Amino acid sequence: MLSFGSPQNINFNKVQSWIRLCAGFLSYSILTRIVLFLSGILILRVTSKSDYADYTVINSLQFGFVALASTGIGPAFFSLGAQFKSDRKEFGALVSTAIRFRVYLAIILVPIPLVMAASMFIGLGTPIHKSIILIILAGILFSISIISGLHSYVHQIYGEYFVPQKSELLTSSTRLLSLAFFATITGINAIFTLALTAVSQYAWYKYYLFPSSLRKYEQGEPISASMMKTFFKSTLRLAPESLVAFFMPLIITLLLSFFGDSDQVADAGALTRIGAILAILTSLNASIIMPKLANSIESNRFLRNSGLVVIYAITVSAVTLLVIYLATPIILKILGPSYSYLRTELLIYSATIVVAFLFGTIRIILTSKNWLEYFYIFPIVNILSLIIALPFFDLSSLKSLLTMSLIRQIPVGIVTIGLVYFQLRKHDVIPSGS
Repeated sequence: MLSFGSPQNINFNKVQSWIRLCAGFLSYSILTRIVLFLSGILILRVTSKSDYADYTVINSLQFGFVALASTGIGPAFFSLGAQFKSDRKEFGALVSTAIRFRVYLAIILVPIPLVMAASMFIGLGTPIHKSIILIILAGILFSISIISGLHSYVHQIYGEYFVPQKSELLTSSTRLLSLAFFATITGINAIFTLALTAVSQYAWYKYYLFPSSLRKYEQGEPISASMMKTFFKSTLRLAPESLVAFFMPLIITLLLSFFGDSDQVADAGALTRIGAILAILTSLNASIIMPKLANSIESNRFLRNSGLVVIYAITVSAVTLLVIYLATPIILKILGPSYSYLRTELLIYSATIVVAFLFGTIRIILTSKNWLEYFYIFPIVNILSLIIALPFFDLSSLKSLLTMSLIRQIPVGIVTIGLVYFQLRKHDVIPSGS
């Protein structure tokens, strides 16, 4: 029987410190997500459905590509950073290596979103000149996000979890105020919104996040061949899953752009406004949970912390679903009259996001220790479940595609729980006979 420790062995001071840390993080994160939510609603309410459909396509690709270009870098960076953070030169070499590797990876992968964006814009009938401008602006945003994300890792290694959150809050607040100003004077559209986002993000990275990160290490240290090898191995192990993780959230937008219409794509984009709020949960995992687990060296401590992670994931998931269900009428009213009929779609979409968060959080037990050798199982399960499910669902219906996404979380969850248990036993974290 799997046990995460009896009550008398639980360090309640540690539990309280985790709660305080998470609460402090959430205060920044909630403010940031509220600002992002307001920005999204503003764009949603003042743009036409066809323009918002174009924005949905490029916005989805932007976030997906940044995650794809980060494949394996987070686990490897946290694993190596725990060893070298006391040595400024070694840590500087780690940062230099990570930046170089991330840039190489982005250059190799950039044709993927370019081709996808072009094909989706063609399916939606977007004018060529508009498509080209949107793709160029998305590329600029890719570049800024790739570098700034790495400097966020630096602060997380040193336990300064709030610095990246402050930077994100400042960026999103600047964007919201600027959007509100121009919306009342000249109006806004997808192109203007992306350009304003790029300017805001670069300004706060350049003058806040980067200078504070630079104090942690020696800049300009040469790249390390051994570190580069570690990044390469970590990326190679996670590449299949990351490719699938990149494509799967885009499947609905991609299918609707070919089999549906721009209104359906805009509806899908409207639902992602709720995803922006729920992203608080995911950012909490990446910014606090993973670094905390990575620093749990002793088996007993890692087992206790893993148990806390599981309890946290289940509790937060249940509370989040309940809150969304109760707040559905208010959410639909906020989205506006053009999207007031999406009640069922909203509940299905929210359930999918929350269930994915639940199993993704449990999977952090593996990634925090770089136990990635069996991660190829996840993309196989994802692809097989998609191939099996597609013939049974209406590809032109948003509700049908959302239902398919929710059902596909079941096999992924079963594999996640089984693999976590297997790895804990393999690495002797769970004592024999447990």
